Amino acid sequence: MIEKLLSILAGWKGYAATAIAALSLGAGAAWYVQGLRIDALDTALTAANTRAKTAESANKTCAADVAASNAAVDDLRRQAQARADAAAKAVADAEQRASEADKRVRDILRTPAPDPDQCKAVDMFTADFLRERTR
Repeated sequence: MIEKLLSILAGWKGYAATAIAALSLGAGAAWYVQGLRIDALDTALTAANTRAKTAESANKTCAADVAASNAAVDDLRRQAQARADAAAKAVADAEQRASEADKRVRDILRTPAPDPDQCKAVDMFTADFLRERTR
């Protein structure tokens, strides 16, 4: 039986059978390697999708944090502006009171003392001061 098989494969038929076997073996190996490549690419794609979802989640969290910090900064700016406005009003009020006090001092200094010891001038100043203070 082997002799019959060897006699059949001895000529051009042997070359053809060898070529067909080699092509079949090569095609099988290529198919197997291509399957491995597809599996590797699928694993890489799954990992990339996981990383993308993680990055998207982190970006959403970051956007929420940025919005919260922007709101906090806006609130701090409003508070600082309110304090600056209150301080400007307090300075204006203090300047007005200071100018009124300067005017009273000038008036007192221009007023001649009714007595040589100037007790009445001090009493008038004290009365004016207490009147202004109790308003």
